[in-house]
Amino acid sequence: MRIILNLFLIHFLYRVLSHFQIDYEDTRHIVYLINSAIPYLLSIIVAAIILIDLLKNKIKGIPVVLVALFSIPVGMIFFLFLINNKIKNNDR
Repeated sequence: MRIILNLFLIHFLYRVLSHFQIDYEDTRHIVYLINSAIPYLLSIIVAAIILIDLLKNKIKGIPVVLVALFSIPVGMIFFLFLINNKIKNNDR
């Protein structure tokens, strides 16, 4: 899925930038910068969502948010462990 999204983004950006008559080398650099920034932006968005949910549930899990910034799957797993622990403690 990510590969398809990247190919669509690259193709779309090439067409838009060439419409504005930006030369090929500059277009390639811009597409590369945007393509390399997408994972970081996605990590920040996921970490923010995790932080909001942890604050809403009154769980102190700042290390989980930091882990999610560096690795989304690992951060999500730790987040699910924290939520599961909170649910189990509330059931008792």
